Amino acid sequence: MKTVREPAVAGMFYPASATKLSAEIKYHLDSAQLKKSYEQIFGIISPHAGYVYSGKTAAHAYKAVENKNYKTVVVISPSHREYFPGISIYNGDAYKTPLGEIELDKEMIAGLVAEKSYIFEGMNGHRSEHALEVQLPFLQTVLKGFKLVPIVMGDQRKMFVDTLAEKLAQVIDDETLIVASSDLSHFHSKVEADMLDSKVEKRISDFDYEGLLSDL
Repeated sequence: MKTVREPAVAGMFYPASATKLSAEIKYHLDSAQLKKSYEQIFGIISPHAGYVYSGKTAAHAYKAVENKNYKTVVVISPSHREYFPGISIYNGDAYKTPLGEIELDKEMIAGLVAEKSYIFEGMNGHRSEHALEVQLPFLQTVLKGFKLVPIVMGDQRKMFVDTLAEKLAQVIDDETLIVASSDLSHFHSKVEADMLDSKVEKRISDFDYEGLLSDL
């Protein structure tokens, strides 16, 4: 029997109607004006607030990968509603949004969970988490024919981050896109947010992951 993770935040973080959802995403994508285009994109960072708050920002990331060809998309999300040690990959067959179902890449998932107890298949972090789910309608709009690896991190300590990075490096290829779901600053003034987020931006641009982890 097929196991599908049903939408948990449709009607709250984004429209529950497929027609309204498609229209809102199209509006945000049409509004996004990119300063440059990229031939190959390995990963993007996209916010996970409600579309009314962060849809415009998310659209800049998704506009950059629009109509590119990926076999698999790995979405990495924090867990807002439950703590658990380690990294949880949904143990079903598909994730569903109002725009339809996305099949999971079982082969890549098997490679990720092999020999690593920190990375496991389960329901932890997938029951009602919004941070992963809100990325999916954008992905369904800009890409076609991809499979999904939905990852929720219950703990973001260095040993878990390093474990996931090592395993991803072993299983991904040029036809894989990684989506990091992150809101960055919360509740700060524009001046404070610009200051804090620019530090994150610089660490990423410099590929200084150790510095980023230390800052966080």
